[in-house]
Amino acid sequence: DETIEASKLAVQLEKENRHKKVLEQAAHDIGNPVLGLLKKYRLKMDIMPSEVEDSLKKISLILEELKSDTKADHYKLNAIERVSVFKVISEIIDEKKILHPKIKFTLNQADETMVSVTEIDFYRVMLNLVTNACEAVEDIRDPKVDVLVSENEGEAVVKVSDNGKGMSEEAKVNAFKWKYTQGKERGTGLGLNYVSNKMLEWGGRVSFDTNKNGTTFILNLNLAIKEEDSNEKVV
Repeated sequence: DETIEASKLAVQLEKENRHKKVLEQAAHDIGNPVLGLLKKYRLKMDIMPSEVEDSLKKISLILEELKSDTKADHYKLNAIERVSVFKVISEIIDEKKILHPKIKFTLNQADETMVSVTEIDFYRVMLNLVTNACEAVEDIRDPKVDVLVSENEGEAVVKVSDNGKGMSEEAKVNAFKWKYTQGKERGTGLGLNYVSNKMLEWGGRVSFDTNKNGTTFILNLNLAIKEEDSNEKVV
């Protein structure tokens, strides 16, 4: 009976939504103390015990993934939205500043740039790029990660730069390939492939410029139409 099946499906969806909300709240409740511990340790100690820092960072990375997954509960899957670039990137950088206190982060944006993307996926795209930039400067004396947002001829241009040692010739060729990773401890080879696929899906482009002084990843995205002309949700 179709009515019975529809009723069962509705009950199942309601259960899944409740589970997602519980996970999201758990990620929030656990995440705040973890980030607080990192900050407290660094205020009181010049050097945090490596085993403590490594453990807290691993927990934070797991929580980032959990929050990223559960955020999908708040948005329609595959629905294009008007998304604030600054809001998404500043949230990521605020967390990275605590995880990587030695890195100097800058976020430059002249205007309140809005793009047409799915918010949850844009968050993941930017998280991948900023995380990669942080990993690229781990052994640099004065590590820097810069994010520059600008607008040009109907496009938003987002540049994520680091002052690391640049990409190898092998990495340049294979960067966007499925499961390609260059010896990263936690690397899965999925991040840049995901970024590339999402940019294609949104009608945008991703490219990079790299040399011995660092790497810059460049996103070209469609600007969102003005709010008064759009029915898209603003997030």
